[in-house]
Amino acid sequence: MTFAGVTNERYQNPAKEFNESELAFLTAAIASINGWNRIAMAYRFTPPIPQDDAEE
Repeated sequence: MTFAGVTNERYQNPAKEFNESELAFLTAAIASINGWNRIAMAYRFTPPIPQDDAEE
C-alpha cells in the first residue's frame, strides 16, 4: 500500500468500463473479499476438499 493513494490514470482505467455506482459496488466487493481473506488467514482456515462420491 502507498500513502499516495490512487493516481488519476489508474482511476480512469476502470472508470472507462464501469459507471460510478458500479465502481462503488466493485470497491465494496473487493473490500469484503479482502476482509474475509484476512480473517481466514488469521484463523488458518483451510477450504474443504470436495470428495468424489464415485470412488465409493
